[in-house]
Amino acid sequence: MGEALARKLSADGNDVVVIEKDPALAEGLAGRLDALVLNGDAAAAGILKDADAGSCDSVLAVTGDDRANLMACEAAREAGAKITVARVGDPSNEEAFARAGVPFIGTTSAAVRDFLRALADPGPVSWPAAGGKAEIAEFAVRRGSRISGLAAGKLPGGVSVALMLRDGKLLMPAASMEIREGDVLTVCFPAGGRKRLEKLMRAR
Repeated sequence: MGEALARKLSADGNDVVVIEKDPALAEGLAGRLDALVLNGDAAAAGILKDADAGSCDSVLAVTGDDRANLMACEAAREAGAKITVARVGDPSNEEAFARAGVPFIGTTSAAVRDFLRALADPGPVSWPAAGGKAEIAEFAVRRGSRISGLAAGKLPGGVSVALMLRDGKLLMPAASMEIREGDVLTVCFPAGGRKRLEKLMRAR
């Protein structure tokens, strides 16, 4: 996960620093990534200083060790990092992160929720937002879909396109930008508007 995140962030024009504890893995990452790769413990003050964590916009701790991720985020926060986000694999550890005030993404819990949601409703996967007043969904525009050919800023039902992935490039589309088949859209819409979104996704 860490390598995939680093590659994506770097491709989007961000300056990325990766801290890897295993020397062999660090050497391999340095050869594969367009990023500064440091070998060391991400919870250690010295390596965080080398990574200039205090001036970073954000620090992501995404190892497979929940305890290490918590310690790394707490250390980065003490070093002055503006935003810290941790990966949590074991749902039983999520409460500890919440108590510590460390924002986290529960990868197992999120996957379980998505699978259960997909079983209950095979439409686009969506997440609540704005205190339950809105929803966010992501889907690919299929061939013949009603949404294909429409302008991103002129969709019915209060649907708003926040992000668009086209030909491997992440875009924030202008209102006049035409939606094409194959685009992957991240959209926002009023809560309860899922059926209207599904209608847009259907073939003409």
